[in-house]
Amino acid sequence: MSELRGEPPIVTLRRVFGRGVDYPLVFRELIQNADDCQAEWLAIGFSEGIPDAEHQFLRVPGLFAVNNGPLRPRDVEAISSLSLGTKIADAGSVGKFGLGLKSVYKFAEMMFFADFRLDPNQPKDFGEYGPGEFPHFDVLSPWLNQAGRKSRQDWEPFNPADRERLGTLLRDLGIEKGFAVWVPLRRASDALPASILSVFDEDISDSEKAIGGELLRVFPLLQHLRTISFKEPGQSLRTLQREGGTRQPLKNDSLPFEATANGELKLEQDSFPYVFQELLRDSDEFTKLKASEGWPNFTRYDEQTGDEFQVADPAIPHAGVVWQRLPANAKPVLEIGYAVFLPLSDRQTVPLNAPNSYRLTLHGYFFPTDDRLGIVSAEESQLATGESRTKGQWNQLLKTQLIAPRILEGLPNVTGETAKTEITELSHVLGPALKQFGLDTSDLTSRHQWAKVWTVEADWQLLPVSQNLLPLHEGFWEECWTVAVKAAGELPLYDPEAPNIIPHQYCWPADRTRLFLVSLNWEELLNDGKRCAWLQKMLNYMTLEHPATDLVTQLQPSVAALRTLSSEASRLLRALVPEHTASLPVEAREANDLLQVPLSLLLLPHGHGGKARLTQKDCDVLLEQGKSFEVLATILRLGDDRKYLQEKNVVPVGNDWLTPTAVLQRAEHKTLFLKQGKDGGLLDLVNAVLPQPLEFVEGTYNDLFEFGVQHLNSGSVLLTLKAAERLTDQLSARIALFKKLCEKLVFTSENRSVFRYLLHGQASLMDDFTPLIYDNGDYWGKMARLAVTAGGDGIFFKRHSDTSVMSNGNS
Repeated sequence: MSELRGEPPIVTLRRVFGRGVDYPLVFRELIQNADDCQAEWLAIGFSEGIPDAEHQFLRVPGLFAVNNGPLRPRDVEAISSLSLGTKIADAGSVGKFGLGLKSVYKFAEMMFFADFRLDPNQPKDFGEYGPGEFPHFDVLSPWLNQAGRKSRQDWEPFNPADRERLGTLLRDLGIEKGFAVWVPLRRASDALPASILSVFDEDISDSEKAIGGELLRVFPLLQHLRTISFKEPGQSLRTLQREGGTRQPLKNDSLPFEATANGELKLEQDSFPYVFQELLRDSDEFTKLKASEGWPNFTRYDEQTGDEFQVADPAIPHAGVVWQRLPANAKPVLEIGYAVFLPLSDRQTVPLNAPNSYRLTLHGYFFPTDDRLGIVSAEESQLATGESRTKGQWNQLLKTQLIAPRILEGLPNVTGETAKTEITELSHVLGPALKQFGLDTSDLTSRHQWAKVWTVEADWQLLPVSQNLLPLHEGFWEECWTVAVKAAGELPLYDPEAPNIIPHQYCWPADRTRLFLVSLNWEELLNDGKRCAWLQKMLNYMTLEHPATDLVTQLQPSVAALRTLSSEASRLLRALVPEHTASLPVEAREANDLLQVPLSLLLLPHGHGGKARLTQKDCDVLLEQGKSFEVLATILRLGDDRKYLQEKNVVPVGNDWLTPTAVLQRAEHKTLFLKQGKDGGLLDLVNAVLPQPLEFVEGTYNDLFEFGVQHLNSGSVLLTLKAAERLTDQLSARIALFKKLCEKLVFTSENRSVFRYLLHGQASLMDDFTPLIYDNGDYWGKMARLAVTAGGDGIFFKRHSDTSVMSNGNS
């Protein structure tokens, strides 16, 4: 019978398991044991036991594993020892990081092994390997070697009859002959006097026993296995077949390499593609860490003398990235986790709105945590010193320098012909998910970039990081596509709104932006609000040079041809050429007139262009082009500098144009009177440029007409007079002004009070019910007749002595 040697077995196992070893890790160790011995197939699963077996632990439920790898004396020696002595110096062995078959003691007190390819009558014949020291079937338990004595001796016998019963069970399941391990799962009902751990079969959940998912996770990382058959509780044996490439052989003297393995895992009618990017590459940073004082060592025991000795960890800068596409169950997810040749249990899942699930495994020659669930993190090790700090730094180098640059490379192969919407969703969650693993966009894009590139439709493409791209927002139309392709030249166009993983946000350079914009059909574009809105979004990704003279030249005819502009078109023009665009909150008729003038700026009607004001240069241009009062009103409302406008000739007087300052001076010298009224232009002038409003000034009233103030209509004059506190006592002056108004006015009832005021000279007599005295002279009679003709309601003319009284048009 084989004996477990090394440190006292129970002590060793309890110490190691005390760090935490979960059930999936035990399962993975059974798989890696088969791969390490270069087996091509493995069968693994659960059985209810062998009811007629003589050994009590063959009658209970158990976990079996069978592979066709060779069983050599050194292999039996390895599984009989709790030390890692046979693999510690082997950089290419998965077992270097684990417990191998000894991990089963987490859930069992013992295990059986047997090679069913060998003749049971020759227990020490290892076939082609010759005779050996160890039998080819036996029982292994730490309880069978306690301080030089054998305990629980009733567990020892694994007789040929039970061996045959176990072989029959496996054959009935359809499993070929090979090296087999049977692990009787510990049960609470067994009532053992002592157990290695208090972890029982009842503690293993049904989900943990559903081993198919774990097989899919492990299989791509293996090197030799091509077929794994598995049996879940209550199910028949199912077979998972691998087709395609495998992990590269890795030895201590391996040269730097980089390789890609594409393959598929097939289970009945289902196929699960995977791609494995793998590399071994050294650098000065890795070399310095290995030479540092904090580099970790293993404490080993000399099995002959029991003496301790130190072995430097043989870690090498080896890393890989595994992508898998899996059929989604109820909840599609992206799963990301670490692996040290075998997957570790710490992983993250992110929900995916897609038909399939995806798995990303970040594999590296990491230093795992003591519980073997995750890796030593760089963040946590920053506060540590010595070995812990070195382990964290090594792991971080593997992630950022070797793993991250390869993550994008596998996406095209693993997504294949899946829908673009699914790839978009995967790309959307990938970047944020990887940040939880300490990886940023800059780490991912040091070699490649992943972008949604336009051909005629959008296709996701893997591109070299050196490839420049030009953004083209989704929603373009046919003509725009032609123009964009021509302007871009050989540069690919990509959708900037997609969740691309690119080193930075690309932008159209100025020369290509200008070529793109001037090539568009602007008359058609400005008539289409949706296209205007689309192009304004595009401006976020373009470099605009101002002033854009050639673009203004291109735009002027199209803008002038439009009677009105939509708000989308106006906002677009304001964004494109802000130095050449002014907003005119005027009527469409006036705006259309202004748009016909050959200006140095574009005029947007209806105020859609924003709140920007006209510059001095723009005001000068407008003033030189024409003196229509609509243009002046625009200047007054939108002028940029009021002080500047005070000195410009903007007030029409006779055949001349006066500055607002000159107007104020004339008012102060009683040569002109103005009053705020209904005339919009003058009101704008007063509000915009004069320090104080111009009120009525007593003086020579005819000056108002002598200077020929244009656009000051008679109504404004009447309002001015009406607001005056008093008029001059000089009747001749009032009569002269009255005559001027008679030439310009059509009498209306609302003007009668002002006429009364001019004739009588007193504001208190302006109401229609105060008698107005007149004489029989020809002139005053004419005035009375004119007043009556105007519709003399309420106008009373009272004659003293022999004069007649006129009322309501009667004399």
